[in-house]
Amino acid sequence: MLHFNNNNDDGGIAGNSLHKIRPLLQILKKTLGRYAVLGTEFSFDEATMACFSCYTRGFLCFNPLKPTGKFHFKLYMLCCATTNLVVRIHIHTKDYSNMDYTSEEFDREQVTKTDKLTSEMCSILNGSGAVVNMDNYYISTTVAINLKNNGVYYRFTIRMNRMFLPKSVLFTAAKGRKLSRVTTRLAVNVEHFLIAVGWLENKPVNFISTADTAEIVSVE
Repeated sequence: MLHFNNNNDDGGIAGNSLHKIRPLLQILKKTLGRYAVLGTEFSFDEATMACFSCYTRGFLCFNPLKPTGKFHFKLYMLCCATTNLVVRIHIHTKDYSNMDYTSEEFDREQVTKTDKLTSEMCSILNGSGAVVNMDNYYISTTVAINLKNNGVYYRFTIRMNRMFLPKSVLFTAAKGRKLSRVTTRLAVNVEHFLIAVGWLENKPVNFISTADTAEIVSVE
């Protein structure tokens, strides 16, 4: 059997569900994407692996809608869209033992756990001018602005209940039924160079970007 850590280290095991693979995980975090020529477009999302082992209680998540299994591991991954390489991973644990920041730093920043996860995963791109694309679960307007100030730009859909999303671009369900499809609304935050877009498909879609411009162009 292959071991990466000392099984008799009771102090290290306590409160650290990743203790057995910690050395390997640290090597992966330091070397992923280090020797590749990466592009400027990245994607941030999760991957899941079904598991029913009783020895993995500290890792398992439950989601009845997942087709691969209701109980599963969850891996967060930042991937380069040009090379298709994974450049950063984060293993979801119930004790948050895979976070690179301390809980005191989290409390001092006063942001949600999801915002902290997004900031940690994308910190490797600070100052690069890269663009990260993601869905509406991982991002908020405050994180987008903070990361833009660190030289990382975003393009993402956003939930209607997120703070500081301009109400002028939102479509209620009632208004959506009265307006034609692809009706679009646009708002621009000049101070933070951030655009917010709302448009109608089968249901309203809200979109925010710090990587695009509000300039109208034609496509031939």
